[in-house]
Amino acid sequence: MVQTLAIEKVTLYDLEQTFNLRFVEDPTFFHEWQDHLPSLTIAERERLQRVQAAYTNLERRSLLENTVKMAIAAPLLDLAGFFLPPFCVDTETAVEISAEDAQVQLRGRMDIMVPIEQIWVLIIESKRAEFSLKVGIPQILSYMLASPQKDRPLYGLVTMVVVLCF
Repeated sequence: MVQTLAIEKVTLYDLEQTFNLRFVEDPTFFHEWQDHLPSLTIAERERLQRVQAAYTNLERRSLLENTVKMAIAAPLLDLAGFFLPPFCVDTETAVEISAEDAQVQLRGRMDIMVPIEQIWVLIIESKRAEFSLKVGIPQILSYMLASPQKDRPLYGLVTMVVVLCF
């Protein structure tokens, strides 16, 4: 019999055992961060500072996920241009993942997904501000496993802590 689990209840251990996920410590694994990226403009830096200030103001309180999405995720998506063509931001997208060799099925809803046609570009899982970053990692990894394009890069973001470096 197939066991169905809610994605928000999945642990890193569950994903390692069921889907053979492994933590990679190789610094060259994620080469996109090593490429020469363009510098931020003054306006982009100011916008990021406003997002950081909003988070700092909000983190002292118990925040719901929707507040984190509005104050942190939405401005970052806008700054990255994800609300403009060719992108389309989807919210609360249902996902179902089945393990090939295990009798396990995962179900959940992604907070935010940015697809281009059939390619998922970005997935965001938002948590209340006082939660540990580790709470959202198994969820975002589970959602990433459901991507229809397994051979394409996919970026995930767990929002609750924003660190901006200039």
